[in-house]
Amino acid sequence: MIGSEVRVISVLPECAEIKSDVQNIQDEMHLPSHDLWMTCIKNVHVIPGKLSPERFCNALSRCLRLYRPACGRLRRDLHSDSWKIHLDDLVIPLEVVENGDLHPPSSWVIQDEITPFLSSTSNLDSLLCLKMTITKNQTLLGVSWHHSLGDATTLLRFMRSLSQIYQGLPLRDPVPDFSKYHFPAPTEEEIAEQAPAMPHLVCTYPTSEIGQRYRDRNQKMATIRFMLQRTQTENLMNWVQNGCTIKLTTQDCITACIAVILNLCQTKEHKITKITNAATYRGISAPWASSALAGNPIYIVPTDELDLSHATDIRYIAQQVRQSLINARQPDFVQRYMSVAGHFMSLAAKDNKQFFFGSDLRTMSVNSNLSLDWHSIHFGYPGLARFHTAGVSMYYLRVFSANPVDSAQNLEEGVEVSFGVPEEMEDQVLKILEDVKSGHFDVLA
Repeated sequence: MIGSEVRVISVLPECAEIKSDVQNIQDEMHLPSHDLWMTCIKNVHVIPGKLSPERFCNALSRCLRLYRPACGRLRRDLHSDSWKIHLDDLVIPLEVVENGDLHPPSSWVIQDEITPFLSSTSNLDSLLCLKMTITKNQTLLGVSWHHSLGDATTLLRFMRSLSQIYQGLPLRDPVPDFSKYHFPAPTEEEIAEQAPAMPHLVCTYPTSEIGQRYRDRNQKMATIRFMLQRTQTENLMNWVQNGCTIKLTTQDCITACIAVILNLCQTKEHKITKITNAATYRGISAPWASSALAGNPIYIVPTDELDLSHATDIRYIAQQVRQSLINARQPDFVQRYMSVAGHFMSLAAKDNKQFFFGSDLRTMSVNSNLSLDWHSIHFGYPGLARFHTAGVSMYYLRVFSANPVDSAQNLEEGVEVSFGVPEEMEDQVLKILEDVKSGHFDVLA
């Protein structure tokens, strides 16, 4: 960048008693097939103050002692087609850029582009890359985290531990448990039974093609972004819950609300007939589901086929979503599902293919971060730090706690919702959303 000073600092994990501080980890980590998410999670944290690169590096070194696999090297065993992270204690590159003129992202969590804030350091072996952009009065932290290290919860805990160590405060999260459970190989009957529930794993494409597949999927797409105040979400939830026999969550109600809006704007042959939720089985009653688990205890949970006669019945849809998630937290279901999911994920990794979440035009996919407190990663600026990521796709619903808008005002906490729709639906969707925000829920009845 013109007028920018760029330097790269190499950070190693703190050496003292590395192995004694980390649970269930030796010199290499054999990855189960369900950990083979061969992509990166990319986020940006905006801190309203200048962080010290030296102090940050010291905190990072200490944090890496707990998250040592982040310094490892991902390798495939050609003899067994299995994958390992070799704990080689590679340096983590921290790219530091001083640029007083760089404009930070807008207040929306979901951005069209965050690449300028991410590391450009070219080290293909690095499972973790960080970039610190220091402006006149802010620090932007760009994070590229290889998904094989763990899911969003694992990344959140890593970054929050880094924030706590930087401040000299006790850790808020448990010591990460890197023990790995390998689900048994599925039978042919189990594959045939479970495969229809996971088209995103069955329908894969070469890495070189996946970008074009999504561009084709999202042709003539309009991006919908809106924010609900917490009181508005509570009012919506109370209204939906009235008359339901299952206790619902805020997310269930938001999901059902958006599904109803989409179906109100669609002809019968294009209505949403299935909803999938990205979910975790971390913490269920099973020996392989520790609440401290670091990895990818995640799966995509589908509802049953929705009855089209109830396609605009918000209470019916909300209960279908909740019941699917309740059923999916049974250990025997998790075992069956993950065995088959791992089978397909292993095939994709072997063939260098990526999962495609857009094959069914009548499915709404939900990936909610509403339960993840990304704003707790604040490095000493509680209530003021912002969080950003990217990625909007057709009928792909993403939900986050909204960023603070104005640090000078004590604004009510909000919920940010984003998804993509066909351009011809945009005006009608926005009109119904305005009614919902105004509390006119009868439009959803």
